[in-house]
Amino acid sequence: MNWLQSHYNLICYGDSDDNIFQTKSGTGRFLKARLFEYTDPSLIEYYQGDVSRLAELPTLIVAEAIPNGSAQSPAFFSRIDDVRDSGKEVVFKFRHLYDRMSSEGVFGLNGFHFGPWEHSRTHWAVKEGDLLEKLFDYIEQGFENRKPKFFTVSEWPLPPLQHVALMMPFEARFDPVHETIKAACRDLNLATRRVDEIYGPAKIMDDVFSTIAQSQVVVSDLTGRNANVLYETGLAHALDKDVVTIVQDEKDVPFDLGHMRFLKYLRNNEGLGQLRIQLRESLRAVSLSRAI
Repeated sequence: MNWLQSHYNLICYGDSDDNIFQTKSGTGRFLKARLFEYTDPSLIEYYQGDVSRLAELPTLIVAEAIPNGSAQSPAFFSRIDDVRDSGKEVVFKFRHLYDRMSSEGVFGLNGFHFGPWEHSRTHWAVKEGDLLEKLFDYIEQGFENRKPKFFTVSEWPLPPLQHVALMMPFEARFDPVHETIKAACRDLNLATRRVDEIYGPAKIMDDVFSTIAQSQVVVSDLTGRNANVLYETGLAHALDKDVVTIVQDEKDVPFDLGHMRFLKYLRNNEGLGQLRIQLRESLRAVSLSRAI
């Protein structure tokens, strides 16, 4: 899934008991008459012509709430797919990626620039800005002095570990790449933790956050613009981690990350051999201060 990072969906429901807040994934429905409220006219013109384009955007799904009030209304960072116009409603598939938020907290965040009374109006808006960046900025604000708001950790700051956190698509075709990364790390006596492998039925993002926060360096494979990998890369940057980026096609590097160095590789024996050498030297360079 390739996300357009310059816009995002804000879907606000009036009833926090709506089915969309009760399940992790499923089919959502929204009244078409409330679509594109609090949305710039130029964006309305673009997305109204083809509502399926809304699936290109990361999404906040919230309930009506009083900003900074008592946290009692659910809010989710989500992805949506298969958006279609069904007459009086817009029907879409959703999957919640992160649920440790409240609508009261979301509407109280600085930097989101919500419209007047937007917190108390059932509506679907397309907002300008990078949602991931806004969430990461909020995580970063004051994180050195308090526990993160979006993640549950036993203590803060978390004690540093010596592993390399790996972020890459969890697909069989990436197994040779995974083995190559581990080999480069073994050359430097570094242990690895592949973030995708710790996914479980509960507290997924807490484990992901801890793995990144406690790592000494991060390796991120942006091949295919995997949504999870992009999210995890943003977390690593927000936590001020050294990130070594690798990719098979430079077109998969988002515009916002285009200014950063990356290692391009081919997924064949010769290409993976070169990747091992280049990655080993990159890890050595960013880790000199840690006395490898």
